[in-house]
Amino acid sequence: MTLRPSPDWPVAIVRLLPLWLLFLAVGCSSTNSSEPRLPPLPVDGQVDIQRELPESTGELLVEVDSLLRSWNKTKLEVQRDNGRKQRALEAELERIVAWRFEDLAGELEFGPPRNRQIAALALGFAEDPAALGVLLARLNDDREPVVQNALLGLGVLADPATPVESLLRPLKRSSDSITRNNAVFALLRLIEIDEDGSFGTEDTIDTLRSALRDPEPGVRAQAAAAMQAVGTGAELEDLNDRLHDPQTLVASAALRAIGEIGRREDTTRGRAARMIFESWTKSSGSLRSAAHFEMLLLSEGRDYGDEADWRDWAYRLP
Repeated sequence: MTLRPSPDWPVAIVRLLPLWLLFLAVGCSSTNSSEPRLPPLPVDGQVDIQRELPESTGELLVEVDSLLRSWNKTKLEVQRDNGRKQRALEAELERIVAWRFEDLAGELEFGPPRNRQIAALALGFAEDPAALGVLLARLNDDREPVVQNALLGLGVLADPATPVESLLRPLKRSSDSITRNNAVFALLRLIEIDEDGSFGTEDTIDTLRSALRDPEPGVRAQAAAAMQAVGTGAELEDLNDRLHDPQTLVASAALRAIGEIGRREDTTRGRAARMIFESWTKSSGSLRSAAHFEMLLLSEGRDYGDEADWRDWAYRLP
């Protein structure tokens, strides 16, 4: 069966930080399966999930695509109960992928392009270690949207065994902004779970420094967010340049990264404080509030009140 693409894709998803894009395509071709239906999943009644799933792979992909759209919607909407809805949707996707992993992996390898696009992100919810290999293989797909969803799938999967070079390559070389955006999303997710520093290589940091100047705001914001974990004093000037970014999301991410580096490396505390103070004096609204919060963290909770006292604090730090 074939579905007509919906006009609302791709869409931007905003966690508090960073911004990333989901490029979910719809449409699939039918294949048949005699496997039993997935047992109902007990979830909160407010979460609208169809748990009586079809048996054919084609119809299953339509249902998976619908769940992915709902999952995307919960990230777009700022509502009190969205965290609960999101967890329920993720649990349902994890169950479906576990139940039909081989079918989805087969579609990702041999299916038509639209099927591959849906399967690529869906397999990010797999708990099977084989998911990493099938997603990495699709980074060489001849259809760019499949590559983009494979990168998203790798980010959702967040497997520590992911070779960092597989993410740096499209981030450095792709001319497509969505591909670069999704590559830096996957890289950021892996950096967030990195326990031994294996992703904070010199090549990674150099690539992130370049990504801070990317024409795509989502790439810049996520590169700054990644610097929060792997950046050092050597990257402060690059981040300081982003404090004047026309996109508030990017400037906010840079503020956080500068503040975190200043707290992590005591020798950079003064430089970080002065950068954040200058941003505070020149900004307004949410960005000014974010700068004030970072100064409070750097001053270990002491609020100096007016601008003159904050200036004295920032400029007397070594």
